[in-house]
Amino acid sequence: MAAAVASRSNGDRFDFEQYVESVDSARLVGDDLRTIFAEGICVYGTDELQSLRKAVFADE
Repeated sequence: MAAAVASRSNGDRFDFEQYVESVDSARLVGDDLRTIFAEGICVYGTDELQSLRKAVFADE
């Protein structure tokens, strides 16, 4: 899984961070991913990423 996430900093500016996780490690850091998906802005998405987002939130 790979994602580029933007978060607001300094008013109107954004910081971009890339996250790359294997499926197994994504399962281990579900709480962190939940925060990233809830607060981040998806710059580029795929069907696979959308499926992962749904799985992360379904596991709450």
